[in-house]
Amino acid sequence: MKQTIDIADALLLEAKGLAKKRGVTLRSLVEQGLRTVVASLSQKKEAKKIHLHVVGGQTANLIKWNDMEDALYRDEGKTNRK
Repeated sequence: MKQTIDIADALLLEAKGLAKKRGVTLRSLVEQGLRTVVASLSQKKEAKKIHLHVVGGQTANLIKWNDMEDALYRDEGKTNRK
């Protein structure tokens, strides 16, 4: 199937150079990248909810670990933890 996509010039040049260096086509390099991303995203599971208790015995609201982790990194001024 053919599809037209817009790719940043610098990324395309880098991808073409990498494909040439590896002796593969740009198409195969792009397909490999897409397969990797699709597989990675399809394997992610819903974040497990945890039950937190605070000092004094009061129960905190149930939250997802990823939400708590995002808040922690945001508090450190980091916008992207990966």
